Amino acid sequence: MNQPVDEQERKARSITAQLEKRKEERAVLNAKKNEDVERASKLETYEYFIQNFKEGCDSLRKMLDDDQFSSNPDRALVSDYLEKLSVNYEKLRKFLNDSTVFLRSYQLGRAQKTLIELEVDILSKKETLQPRKKFAFKSKKKVAEVAKDAPAPVVKNEAATHVNKLLSQCQVSSKNEETICIAKKELDGNDVSLSKLQNCVVMLQGHPGTVHISDIQNCTVLCGPVSGSVFVEKCKSSRIVNGCQQLRIHETNDTDFYLHVTSRAIIEDSEGLRFAPYNWTYASYEADLISSGLRNGINNWDKVDDFNWLSNEPSPNWSVLPEPERRTSWADFEKKC
Repeated sequence: MNQPVDEQERKARSITAQLEKRKEERAVLNAKKNEDVERASKLETYEYFIQNFKEGCDSLRKMLDDDQFSSNPDRALVSDYLEKLSVNYEKLRKFLNDSTVFLRSYQLGRAQKTLIELEVDILSKKETLQPRKKFAFKSKKKVAEVAKDAPAPVVKNEAATHVNKLLSQCQVSSKNEETICIAKKELDGNDVSLSKLQNCVVMLQGHPGTVHISDIQNCTVLCGPVSGSVFVEKCKSSRIVNGCQQLRIHETNDTDFYLHVTSRAIIEDSEGLRFAPYNWTYASYEADLISSGLRNGINNWDKVDDFNWLSNEPSPNWSVLPEPERRTSWADFEKKC
């Protein structure tokens, strides 16, 4: 006996609904399994990172605690020891840079803080074993003396702590409407600190070890390739042109960066930042690039991580500087030196 058409349609719809429900349930189960696998994979990867990063840090600290070179007059052995410190540090830094994909922001921040502390200790060891002679530099308006006893700016984060802990060989502070030019022979390998500057032009022709920029306003900073890190904090309405291995930016607003960086730049508590590729050259630039160890073929100028923006959408706190608004020449600033 044939069933009514309506009854057949009802049963067909019921079967279809059951099949769809089972399909959705299987999809949910598969998604959960995939999440569990991904979570386990990330945990395994993070544990691998922690183990190897800790071993690398412990190895570096053990090398730093080795005092056999403190009284060793053999300059070649001392240089070899310092070179090994630098090489091991760079390997550790590269390992961290390669691991940023799966690290959470607080994990990355903790590891970077550890690296900063190690870098400070390495620079301190280098200064102890191979002290540099004091340096002086010229200002266009007047001679700007190195502030031997000037207190470092009091700040709260790890980048600023680096500034406070490090005895900077070149410290420029509390200047207004000056042009400050630091020559290559006074700059190479040294650590530079620029703070409390207003309406100034600063030109660093050479390859510094690290650069720390804090509390500057309406300034232009032109800097050759930096062999280590550049830390920028509490800057407003300025232009900073620099090449470096790592760039950290904190509490900075409405500032343009012309950048060459081999890792991803990191910003925090900042807004109105714009980025363009590095475009300053000078007589010794190519030689400085080689001496700094900065890789010319790698430039992540437009790859920026915002620690205050966890969404997959682009951060509103930084953007690419439009080409029509980019400076193509810095000759007018160079003439002032």
